[in-house]
Amino acid sequence: MYLGLRWNAGAAALLLILPAVWLLLRWMAHAWAYRCPNCGEVFQLSELGQFTAINMGERRNVRCPTCGKRDWVKILRRIG
Repeated sequence: MYLGLRWNAGAAALLLILPAVWLLLRWMAHAWAYRCPNCGEVFQLSELGQFTAINMGERRNVRCPTCGKRDWVKILRRIG
């Protein structure tokens, strides 16, 4: 009985935490843009791209969708 109660508490915690993480990633995908240092293209990442990108301060290591090169890109605040 105790193990069942413990599992239910963990499941409840996941049901609360996972939607919050998804909402944060969704907001980041819409609020932030990136500029490629190689071609100058400004682009956005999907929620999955936000989750998997390596972050270091105000830069992320991502692949540019235009030129295809992986590099550290500057995080820009999307306006509008």
